[in-house]
Amino acid sequence: MKKGTPADTAGMRAGDVIIKIDGERITDSGELRSALRGHRGKSFPVGILRDRKEQSVNVTLPRSEDPSDEGNEESRYRTLIDEKVRGKLAAAQRKLQNAYSVMRFKLDAGEDSL
Repeated sequence: MKKGTPADTAGMRAGDVIIKIDGERITDSGELRSALRGHRGKSFPVGILRDRKEQSVNVTLPRSEDPSDEGNEESRYRTLIDEKVRGKLAAAQRKLQNAYSVMRFKLDAGEDSL
């Protein structure tokens, strides 16, 4: 749990499971995103399961400074994930190219063992 986030400020902990937003049952991550999107700039109760007991905490989400940001939140996350994946793929590709170059050098030099 990141310090200073709305969840941290509300007293939520790692391992808490969100089961309700403002009294409405949440069954999947899509419902959670939709419910949270509708509560920007508001304080509302969040039902959680902690240590197999249902509890409630009050969460306050900041209002989005740019209304168009609200619809693009998922797109931003996908972009961040895509950038991380591309970076990891590029690093793996460089390692493979280096290994290939070493093998080619050894083969060209006539070394028997790779």
